[in-house]
Amino acid sequence: MGKIFAISNMKGGVGKTMTAVSLGAGLARQGKSVLCIDADAQRSLTLSLGVTLPEKLPVTLATLLTRVVNEQDISPGEGIIRHGDGLDLLPANNTLAGLEVALAGLIGREGVLRRYVDGVRPLYDYVVVDCAPSLNLLTINALAACDGAGKRLSGHGRG
Repeated sequence: MGKIFAISNMKGGVGKTMTAVSLGAGLARQGKSVLCIDADAQRSLTLSLGVTLPEKLPVTLATLLTRVVNEQDISPGEGIIRHGDGLDLLPANNTLAGLEVALAGLIGREGVLRRYVDGVRPLYDYVVVDCAPSLNLLTINALAACDGAGKRLSGHGRG
């Protein structure tokens, strides 16, 4: 069973996406199978991993999470873009922003991503989730899907 990491910070421009890409690529270089999930409607991870027109993709994270909410089947590997060498991507596009509104009224809304990840977790050594620069429902979902949480102390001596 793979380990799940979320790269999260409420501030933009601090290197979340670069950390997700570097972590995923580094683990893949060590022979690990890695799924990178773009949980940001700005789709920086998707663009960073070479998808130039994410709005034209037939299946993205928003599609699959909608299926989870509606309790519809998801085919293994559906929507995942294989980059080879053990690094895969579940991309995002602008429809992810609309999903947040749909999640807002659901009971158990914080566990939707976890339910998806539990289905693909046996296929990967690691799952890395790149989050938006905010504490929105998708970030909460990413944190709830993780195996644990930690904090990094800033260089100023405060945590």
